[in-house]
Amino acid sequence: NYNTKRTCENCNYVQIKSHEIPALGHNWDAGDVTEEPTCTQAGSRLFTCLNGCGETRTEEVPASGHQWRDWAETEPATEVAAGEEARECDVCHERETRIIPILNHEHKLSEVEKKAATCTENGNIKYWVCDQGDYPCQRFFADGEAKTEIDQAQIVIRASGHDYKTSWTWGEGNRTAKLEYHCENCGDSGAVEAEVTAEETETSVRYKAVARFEGRRYTIIRTVRLTPLTEDMVTLIPDSFTYNGTVQKPETVDVYDENGILAAEDKYEVSYSDEESIHAGTYTVVVKGLLPFKGEVTKTYTIGKAANTLTVKAKTAKVKAKKLKKKAQKLSVKKVLKVSGAQGKVTYKKVKGNKKIRINAKTGKVTVKKKLKKGTYKVKVKVTAAGNGDYKPLTKQVTFKVKVK
Repeated sequence: NYNTKRTCENCNYVQIKSHEIPALGHNWDAGDVTEEPTCTQAGSRLFTCLNGCGETRTEEVPASGHQWRDWAETEPATEVAAGEEARECDVCHERETRIIPILNHEHKLSEVEKKAATCTENGNIKYWVCDQGDYPCQRFFADGEAKTEIDQAQIVIRASGHDYKTSWTWGEGNRTAKLEYHCENCGDSGAVEAEVTAEETETSVRYKAVARFEGRRYTIIRTVRLTPLTEDMVTLIPDSFTYNGTVQKPETVDVYDENGILAAEDKYEVSYSDEESIHAGTYTVVVKGLLPFKGEVTKTYTIGKAANTLTVKAKTAKVKAKKLKKKAQKLSVKKVLKVSGAQGKVTYKKVKGNKKIRINAKTGKVTVKKKLKKGTYKVKVKVTAAGNGDYKPLTKQVTFKVKVK
């Protein structure tokens, strides 16, 4: 504001008048951003008056808003779980997600061929099952388009069960029996051991076999007439042998029935008094009758002694006359005889020869007496191998020579 005055020319009155000068108004500059706006928060701008009054003012700078990229799938949806997609702001990189709904189930079917039932296993009709892909539902259908759903009970063809036929088989001596079975549908077969009992009389044996199979009881009875086993019904072939150092037994033990017909080997049992019948002697065989025979018979076979294997060869022994002048000379049996293969104790006996040449009966050692003149002397001797439990005795006669020079 300001004042003006004026003076009256007549009276010199001075009039003072106050005048108001209107305010200029702020002259704001373009402003400076003091806080940058973001995608979600406003910023601010500061303005300053250019008139020099020092006045300032602040103005809000609006948020810019997100600059979103396109949606991108991060987890695909399946038939059992929802998926997810996400997008990101190009400016602030804020991320947001949204759900992708679960997919509708699409049946992926396998065709199952018809299978006939057996006696023990169920079969099935022809059907389709959703068992393919990543999320099979395992539901069953009567068609390949999954239009008609069926349950598992409708698929099954029940097993028919066995149709068994049975027969009996008796074991050795009727001591055992088996109930054999065979299914006429599938061929399944086998046998069940039966419990066998026997009732014996003087003339026969009554056998009763009982077996249980598939919840049923089966029984069979067999009666066998008994034939007493006698010695004349049993034959050993051969029944005599000669010792050879090995086990020897009859090759066959035959039993004939009362009509002279050869019996099967399962109708009797054979046992030996000595399983190692090697040495010379008499051995027994016990034959025990099995059905239809009754009782037992003892037969014998022999192993005779073998010929002695003694061999004797004569030699010529030399004696120096010079030594005989001083004393008698002795010669071992090996100097005059070669004896081998003798079975049993060996003895020697002079039969013929110069009286000054003697032979020891036990050792065969030869003594040439003193002063026997020069010459060649023959001496006949008997060499005897006494034999033993397996060999016969044997005597051989030979002539050896003593040459005095």
